[in-house]
Amino acid sequence: VNWEFAPPSDASQGATAGPDRKITLGSMTISDGRLRLRDGGAKDAFTLEKIEAATAIPDFAGPVQIAGSAEYRGQTIDAEAGVDALSRFLEGKPVALDLALKTGGNTMTFKGKAGTAPTTAEGALSLSVNDRETLGRLTGAALPDLPQGFGARSLAAKGQVTLRPDGTVRLRDAEILADDRTWQVDGTWEPGQSRPRLVATVA
Repeated sequence: VNWEFAPPSDASQGATAGPDRKITLGSMTISDGRLRLRDGGAKDAFTLEKIEAATAIPDFAGPVQIAGSAEYRGQTIDAEAGVDALSRFLEGKPVALDLALKTGGNTMTFKGKAGTAPTTAEGALSLSVNDRETLGRLTGAALPDLPQGFGARSLAAKGQVTLRPDGTVRLRDAEILADDRTWQVDGTWEPGQSRPRLVATVA
């Protein structure tokens, strides 16, 4: 289904475009859905199966919440997300974003601001990896074994993250808990033209 929303106009009478159309939706559910995305330059497509989702749009310019689940590479991903201004989000502008993902024993949460045109994000990020087998299936590759004390049993991280339009990721005031060890980390990852560059301080 393709939807296109535009303000009404009356070109035949030379009238100017009217005010933005107000769109509301009492409720919407997706059951057993399938989403397939393909980048023009990529060989493989990104496919989500068995999508279950529910949302509502009481105010097109206001906050919207969505919750649901989907399968990727045979692994179930549960998700909850919310933005404070749907219309601005669809325009690619930065909006307040709450995001929570869970797959197996792994979780990720983000609370901050994000936009898509260009792609930017800034806020509090929290990660917890307790199910490496499930994570390996999602990535399509077996994850390397980690030494005891460096994430062999569990790995968690939290801190302030910034994603810039050029792909640079900045991590500030981060705390990484690997098994029974804790590190304080500040770092920057830059994609670079020839190869990525990582600079970090660990205490």
